[in-house]
Amino acid sequence: MVTETRTLPAEFIEALGKTYADTLTKTVGTPITTTDVSGQLVKGELDADRIAQGLKPETDAEFEARKAGAKQTAREFDIRKAQMADLAPTVAGMDQLQRDAITKATGATGLGAYQQYLTDAATTVDTTFAASENYFMTNFVAGYRKVYGVADLVMSSFSMTMENPATFSGVTSSGYEVISRAGEFSVTLDATVKYDDLTEDFFEKFNNQTQQGATAAQATKLNHQADLAADNFCISIPKTVLTNVAFNEADVMMLDLSVKGVGDGSNALVEVAC
Repeated sequence: MVTETRTLPAEFIEALGKTYADTLTKTVGTPITTTDVSGQLVKGELDADRIAQGLKPETDAEFEARKAGAKQTAREFDIRKAQMADLAPTVAGMDQLQRDAITKATGATGLGAYQQYLTDAATTVDTTFAASENYFMTNFVAGYRKVYGVADLVMSSFSMTMENPATFSGVTSSGYEVISRAGEFSVTLDATVKYDDLTEDFFEKFNNQTQQGATAAQATKLNHQADLAADNFCISIPKTVLTNVAFNEADVMMLDLSVKGVGDGSNALVEVAC
């Protein structure tokens, strides 16, 4: 003989379980509606499913009850949303330091002071170039097409970079303090030139920097004449030092040259005209 013993929960726990199961079943089976859609319901739209389940078509009373249920569901959602408004996630407000930083960045002082140069129509450059305009290196006279004092170069390309770094350090009552000369003003020029009898000793020049004693012999210039002139694109770096010399195997043997402008105490570090 088999004896089975069962330990039942207290009656109030069993009653709570039944009530919860009944409520959960109804809740899961009820679609969540956030807006009142009762006006969009159509009588008989569920008849196919009802008939498939062995039920009769929807009556007028059942349709009105379904619309009332849709309204009640939307109403209950609005009530729940209002009750939980205080629990909705929010973004923490800014402290005074953050508000001051935004004011300094966008206001008339600090970084915001530079906004005028981006939007002011009166801010212009000396010459405006259209996309259709070109400048040809053939305009550079051979005698003034020179790098590190060597003229008459056959040049295929060049680029020049000028840097004048500024450092923003610290926040004060008047905005960011600007150190305009935190680093040196730097100008460098890179050029690719033909390797020939004029440039074959550049490696020796780079190794020995033999011309560093004479400013004129260290000049780098791309110009049509001795002096720069308006309406002509030209570059003049009165005194330069070689920073790189390397072979460049193109259609013909080329050299990649790099120079850096240095001051001599009297001439300009770099001049550009256009």
